Amino acid sequence: MATALRALAFLLFAAFAACSGGSSSFSFTGSTSNLFLDGAAGIDAEIAGRLASVRLEALDGTASGELLAAETDVALARMDGSGSLIALRGIPDGAFAALVLRFADGSMRVRLGDAREGALAARDHFLRVPFANPWLATGRRSCLALRHTASVTPLAIGAGVMEWSPSVVAAPIDVAPIRFGRVDVLRVDVAAESAVGLLVGMDARQITLAFAPDALLLREPSITPLDRASFLAGLLPGSRLVVDGVLDLDDRLTVTAALDLGVNEAHGRGEKGELRARILELVPGREAFRAVLLDVEKGAHLLPDPRPRTLVVDASPARIKWSPRRGRHGGHLPFSALEPGMIVTIEWHGAMTGEALAAEKIDIREQGTCLGRDFAGEVLAVSFDPRTLSLRLREVVVIDGRELREIEFAVDEDTPIVRTNGSAVRLVRLAEIEVGERANVLADPRGRGRLRAELVVLGWR
Repeated sequence: MATALRALAFLLFAAFAACSGGSSSFSFTGSTSNLFLDGAAGIDAEIAGRLASVRLEALDGTASGELLAAETDVALARMDGSGSLIALRGIPDGAFAALVLRFADGSMRVRLGDAREGALAARDHFLRVPFANPWLATGRRSCLALRHTASVTPLAIGAGVMEWSPSVVAAPIDVAPIRFGRVDVLRVDVAAESAVGLLVGMDARQITLAFAPDALLLREPSITPLDRASFLAGLLPGSRLVVDGVLDLDDRLTVTAALDLGVNEAHGRGEKGELRARILELVPGREAFRAVLLDVEKGAHLLPDPRPRTLVVDASPARIKWSPRRGRHGGHLPFSALEPGMIVTIEWHGAMTGEALAAEKIDIREQGTCLGRDFAGEVLAVSFDPRTLSLRLREVVVIDGRELREIEFAVDEDTPIVRTNGSAVRLVRLAEIEVGERANVLADPRGRGRLRAELVVLGWR
């Protein structure tokens, strides 16, 4: 599942996007902080539950006070790699060894790629996540991230019960790249080329959207990119955007891609349904596929009760397209563009009747390939023909059985390169990368030949 915009679902010390998360609303002022739960290792499994407590463990083993602003449903692993951004209360000053999470008893569920599901064993409702290095908190606004260092592979231990041996670490982060984030627009400032909106599913945070000069901007139903002035001129309060970009600690989202879906359907109509699914197989002789149901985002009452684990989706009347991604947009695609393993968002109207769900729109969210991982180190060299970036890693990594300390990455025109100064980010060119500076690169380690960089972040602390 590694694509250029999958990378923008990652944090550099974590991995992240259209992120989903809590339902409570908080004002991020003063020392208020947040937590990103990386879902990016969940290629073949989903783990979700109700987060009940977040604390920090000091170096002497004592625990901080409660940091979680409110209990919230979150995902620890997702098949599309996105994660959860959660509001925390202010983090106290001190030196900390680990992040400690507790989930409500009996709330954690597992779903595998073959549609099997079950409860997570009781002992797995408590998760101690060590920091890669002891973290000295100084009271500044901050974001913590939990990332997986190995794939998520729950094992069945009984009827309907699974267990998981997590391999996770925690780290402080400065910026949170957002992938497939949903924003409800509140107001637009055409003169300042910006907008203000609510980041849906991330505690309804109010953010400022700043549009990068080369951002890919689209407005349904057209597939023709718009310049910033035209896009903002037609952007209306109440519109729903699907965005990719990078969120800084001042709640400013630098947008690299946005799709304007128009003003939301009026609440209460109750006709429209949206769900997220993973394609299991194509139905021979028909423009239809069988998929495992991952999430119902709208219109759960339009599906049979009890909700089915798998669905047959009739795609013959549907408009099929890629969701926005930096530098490219496939437009409307034929049914042949769909493949087993893809994560798709499906829109339909009315109650499901018969054996198949009649889709009106299908957005391809991800290809069914491997998810990338992040590589941290110092820049050894930059080349422009071909476009490459060489990195000396902080620690040895093993790829295809080889121990590597230095890696050369291909950097194409679609690779986002961002620089952070600790509170904000800006997009930069390959020529602006300096030898010797710190960098984190996201790439698919299962690729053959030179690894392709999906995202480069410079100046990471």
